[in-house]
Amino acid sequence: MNFTHLIYFQKAVQYGSIHKAARELFITPSGLSMALNNLEKELGYLLFVRSKKGLSLTPEGEDFASDVDIILGMQNKWSEVGKRIRMPDKIALKIAVIPAVYNSVLGPFVAENATLENPIHIVAHEHTCAEINQALMNRQMRYAITSFNKGDDKSLAIMADNLGLDFVFLAEDSYSVYVGKASPLYHETMCHAKDLVNWTGASMGHDSINQFDSQRFFDQKHLLFFHNQSFLLQKVATSTCFAILPSLLRHNPLCKSGALHRLTFSEAVTPVCYALIRPTKDNITSQENTFMQALIDYFSCAMDDELEEEGLFKCLS
Repeated sequence: MNFTHLIYFQKAVQYGSIHKAARELFITPSGLSMALNNLEKELGYLLFVRSKKGLSLTPEGEDFASDVDIILGMQNKWSEVGKRIRMPDKIALKIAVIPAVYNSVLGPFVAENATLENPIHIVAHEHTCAEINQALMNRQMRYAITSFNKGDDKSLAIMADNLGLDFVFLAEDSYSVYVGKASPLYHETMCHAKDLVNWTGASMGHDSINQFDSQRFFDQKHLLFFHNQSFLLQKVATSTCFAILPSLLRHNPLCKSGALHRLTFSEAVTPVCYALIRPTKDNITSQENTFMQALIDYFSCAMDDELEEEGLFKCLS
């Protein structure tokens, strides 16, 4: 599943016809039909009722369509932001970011700072912790937001120091349980591991270090593994699956819209911590330093529950 599949689905919903949607997308009807069939197979349920009159959404398809509108709407918004700030005199700042940050606070931060007066154009790349470490060591990246289990910061700090970079601790975070509207736990506020054993869990299938170990609590046969966190969140939002992920993801658009609900996880779990790896202050421009400090402050606001009640975007005003 990727954004192309979501666009295909959205067009099929819009036109209610494979042939009309395919014509609009400049692909063959058979190609569109195959893509939609593959999407349904990946999700595990039917999105459309097919008849001679055309396509109509199943109840599950209607829920999925609402979430797709949110996801593509956010993609279009961020694309427009990128167009506005892609100016010749902008400083392009590349940063590697873990999925939990990429899918929660980074998009709003970029949008918040996308002004013509801002000299920084941020280019974010989503990577796992292991990929970020490799990119830093290969000097492909100078900036990164990564994570580590609480108490395991020493090796990361030493690596940064050996590369002539600064290690900046950002925050400590807990893990929460996320469920969609189809889950019987949707209206609960807290759950235990025993409350989840009869349901399928969605878990990231790579970079098992520095992330929640679902297999510690649940049988592997009851877990679905994903390599893309956005698709994992989409699966949870449209099924009875659950996921145990950092609490920071409460800022994801699916949580903000109510498609996902966050519960407190009662089990004792080692907290996850976030860190910014960046060049030392004497090796960057004053504009870059100011921008990085704004990112640090913004991240702090995102982690503050009291400030969150007042609105994430108001905390820096």
